[in-house]
Amino acid sequence: MQKLTAEVVGFFLWLLNISLNSTIRLKIVNGEIINKSHRQGKQLVFAAWHGQSFPAIYYFRHTKMCIMPITSLRGKILVNYAKKYGYQIVPYPEFGTPGERIESAQRMLNTIRKGFDLALAVDGPPKPAYHKIKPGVLYFSQKTGYPLIPVGIYMKKKIALFWRWDKYEIPLPFSDVVIAFGEPFEVPADLEVAKLEEKTKELEKMLYRIGDIAKQAL
Repeated sequence: MQKLTAEVVGFFLWLLNISLNSTIRLKIVNGEIINKSHRQGKQLVFAAWHGQSFPAIYYFRHTKMCIMPITSLRGKILVNYAKKYGYQIVPYPEFGTPGERIESAQRMLNTIRKGFDLALAVDGPPKPAYHKIKPGVLYFSQKTGYPLIPVGIYMKKKIALFWRWDKYEIPLPFSDVVIAFGEPFEVPADLEVAKLEEKTKELEKMLYRIGDIAKQAL
């Protein structure tokens, strides 16, 4: 029953996503950063707020992009419609054992090293917290040597699902939307654990800053 629910809801979410995003007026800010990094042979780890992912899921469709949804029903719904856009999926066990989580993270590292970029909702599950970055986000950048790219998204006309923890935003038809990319954020391979929180706060400030830049671009 859960599988059928995920397939049905996933299909209608994909239909909603493609229908709305095909009408928006999209502006990209600093998009050349992506091409420059790829020309240098570097894959990228994109960092964005969970509640602003709706236009980004459409924008990155049919590129070499992977995501790490949780293994709950919510995650399975995302898997069903992300696959229609050609995303590579590496599930993350929300309530898994430490060993299962390490195995999942290793599979993701192996996928990135095969030439895929990674998109992360930096405040998302497990244990989501609205616009608060979790230190684990830095892990993939640190282990691969690939930079984090802060992503700011602004929708001029939208609805916000205020009852959700992430206040998920959906653009209205024909809305102006901006996706802005920040400068690469490097995470040293030898970063000390004691400095992890400081580095996390630095990335958080960059995300707020690129969000302001996206808003000011209209």
